[in-house]
Amino acid sequence: MKKTGSFMPPAIKSEKDLERYLLEAARLHQSGCYQQAIDIYLALAELQPKAAFLHYNIAHALSELGRYEDAIKHYQTALRYLPDDEDAIFNLACCQKSGGQPQAAIDSYQRLLALNPDHLDAGYNLGNCHKDLEQNEQAMACYLKVLELDEQHLSAANNLAFICHKLGMEREAIFYYRKVLQIDSGNVGAKYMLAALSGQGAAIAPPDYVQGVFDNYSSHYESSLVDKLEYRVPQKIMAAFAEQFPAVVSLPHFLDLGCGSGLGAAEFRHLCGQITGVDLSPKMLELAEQKGIYHELYCGDILEFLTGCGKMYNFILAADVFTYMGDLSSVFSAVFSSCVSDGIFAFSIETGENNFTLQKTGRFAHSPSYIKSELTKNGWRVPHFFQTRLRREKGQWTYGMIYFAVK
Repeated sequence: MKKTGSFMPPAIKSEKDLERYLLEAARLHQSGCYQQAIDIYLALAELQPKAAFLHYNIAHALSELGRYEDAIKHYQTALRYLPDDEDAIFNLACCQKSGGQPQAAIDSYQRLLALNPDHLDAGYNLGNCHKDLEQNEQAMACYLKVLELDEQHLSAANNLAFICHKLGMEREAIFYYRKVLQIDSGNVGAKYMLAALSGQGAAIAPPDYVQGVFDNYSSHYESSLVDKLEYRVPQKIMAAFAEQFPAVVSLPHFLDLGCGSGLGAAEFRHLCGQITGVDLSPKMLELAEQKGIYHELYCGDILEFLTGCGKMYNFILAADVFTYMGDLSSVFSAVFSSCVSDGIFAFSIETGENNFTLQKTGRFAHSPSYIKSELTKNGWRVPHFFQTRLRREKGQWTYGMIYFAVK
């Protein structure tokens, strides 16, 4: 009996019948009708359960639908009949990584590399798995092997630079950032990090660099920031706000600049009417949308948003945002223009001695005197500010300031 929503071909009496259904499934697959293709493949696999290519095609279509667990099962079935098929092993590993099974992905990539030690993509992806698990030595070994095979491999060079920088290996980081620029002379991220490491300075982090950092960070952003780095800035801002502004019991229009995954707005949601978030990273905005607290989300530069939005807000938050901006005069002015009378602007900074300094971390630090001067110059009153711990890195606390400015 035919099941609803499934495909059941008539009895296949010849090779031509089989070929006809396979061609139809392939056509559907290539045109993006993945579920319809899967239905045909599954029906054919019932007739030919040991046909590895059918399970391979089923797995591939399932992975296109993001059904990684099901795809993994069919790749594994295909590999029972063709255990050394490199494409099946590679795609199995990709699904395992995408499906949140990094160690299984590592095992599969290693299986493939045992068959083909010079498989470039497997070696690079294996390095990424180790990098995501902070297995830095193993990741570096993989990327070095990739560069042996292809000295122009941009991503391997960039990831080596990143890991060396993270581990405090500054000379090596500089070497690999320069290697990145040899491959891609216009790479803004490498130029920016070389400026940070060499003390050359800059006025702002390039938007493409910031977007890349947070897109790559998005998969483990909150677990890293909150659990490992003990980041509590949104909670501290909320606690100080409740203490300093007890008469403010509602915020009809709330703007979250550099909203990230929504950690800041989540602390204020009980007071807010409409919440708007802005961020450069599309992947971070996906996380913010999942929280279900934003009424509007915009992907783009915060200064461009402020100068073009034409809306007024009661409260504007910028938590851990100005670490990627040096000169704050323009943004302070734009925020002022976007605030209602008596509107509140709350933000955090990392503290430094000069007006603003691009640190070797790639983040900016600002002096309290600079912040006070720029706020006053742009019309703000500053009723409250305080020093606090921002995050713990390499066993050391990074200190900064939290400010409340009022229009």
